Amino acid sequence: MPPPSTEDRSPPSDAFDTFIDLVAGEGDAQKTFKAYEGVLSFYSSFFDASLNGEFLEAREGIIKLPTEDPAIVEIFVHWTNTRRFCEDEKDSMEVMSYDTLARLWVFGDAHEIPLCQNAVCNVFALKLYQAKDLPMRRVAGLATETVNYIIMNSPPHQATLQEMLNDALWISYNSIIWADDMKLDVYWQHRNTQLAWSEQVVRVPEQLGYQIWLNGKWDSFDRQGCRWHVHLGGDSCPA
Repeated sequence: MPPPSTEDRSPPSDAFDTFIDLVAGEGDAQKTFKAYEGVLSFYSSFFDASLNGEFLEAREGIIKLPTEDPAIVEIFVHWTNTRRFCEDEKDSMEVMSYDTLARLWVFGDAHEIPLCQNAVCNVFALKLYQAKDLPMRRVAGLATETVNYIIMNSPPHQATLQEMLNDALWISYNSIIWADDMKLDVYWQHRNTQLAWSEQVVRVPEQLGYQIWLNGKWDSFDRQGCRWHVHLGGDSCPA
């Protein structure tokens, strides 16, 4: 069975029986985190294969992640225990930066953790949705490095976070174009900044972007979720 991608599936109680060590990073930055073996296997195909096969990790109870950022692994381990990125779920949008969310999504992609990726997308979308004052500020909080990181690390078969970014950029463009009180030079400055982010940005279909703007769908941007989710094995979000 593929790992879960919807919130209606939870680890069984016996998944919380045995700890293993996740060793993240190298050198002085290296950190070790205790994580439940069964919970890791439940959420991740990667960890399931590592812990339930003939690999050394299965025998020793240690998984080394030398190229991973310990800060990202720490957030992930917390999420496996609570399904929250922060102690208070409401703090996720404030505490979690776009860059941290992007890196956590890529970690989830590399280790086949679709439910964690989808939780990241939900927070990412809410952060964009909460920026209510000016249309272009919905994407202004995204650093150039973060945008390029998303684009360069989005696999062709499941570039869902990039699709959300594309949607946000397209809507912001057109909100600025059609806003009567926005000066044209402000729009062009913003447009050129966005175009400089990357030539690889794939625009969403024009009709989709226009309809989202026309119907005031910025107000329900956070409810477009399943469009940006990763689903395996025929899963889908509840209607």
